[in-house]
Amino acid sequence: MRQGLTSYLIRLGTITWLVLVLAITLANPLPAKARLMQERLSPQIQLAKSLHTLKDNHGYSWQVIAFQRVQGDRPDPPMLRLVGFPGATTVDHSQPLQVLRSSASTVLLADVSAQIFAAAGSAARGAQEISQNIPQNIPQNVAQYELQPLLSQLGTTLPVRLVIPMVGGEPRELRAPPGLIEEWQRLAR
Repeated sequence: MRQGLTSYLIRLGTITWLVLVLAITLANPLPAKARLMQERLSPQIQLAKSLHTLKDNHGYSWQVIAFQRVQGDRPDPPMLRLVGFPGATTVDHSQPLQVLRSSASTVLLADVSAQIFAAAGSAARGAQEISQNIPQNIPQNVAQYELQPLLSQLGTTLPVRLVIPMVGGEPRELRAPPGLIEEWQRLAR
C-alpha cells in the first residue's frame, strides 16, 4: 500500500511539474523575430520593409507589404501596399481602405496607388503627363495607402481588419494580427 501511494505521489508531482512548466512557457512566449528587412536601393536611398501573406474572407492570398524609403536623412511616409491575386481581385481605387479596430472605431486610409508609378515615370515624363496616365497603369489587384494616419491611432495588442474596396463586388477583408501591427510601428520609427 505504501509503495502504491509513493508511486502515485511521484506521478502527481511529475504531472504538476509538467503543467507548471507548460503554463509558464505559454504565459511568457519567446519574442517573435523581427521580420523587417533592410535594403539599400542606391547610395542615398535605404528601404525598410515588412512582407507578409494574409488570406482574405474569400480564401485568396494577399501580399501585405509595409515599407518606408529613407533618402539621405529624410524618411518618406510609411506606406502599405496590398497585392491581391491577379484576375480574382479588382480594387476600387476611388474608395479608401477601411481599418476596423476592435474598439468599433474605423480609420480610413486614402488610396495613393498613383504614387507607385510616379517615381518611376518622373525621370522620363513631365509631372502633368504622369498624373494623366497613371490611373490606367495601376494593376487592378494592387493598392497602396499611406500608413502613418493608422499607426498613430493603434495599439499593438489587438488585431485589426483591413476592408479592401472592390469594383462591383463585396469588399475583401484581411485580419492583421497584433504582431504585424507591431512590425509596422517598428518600421515607421
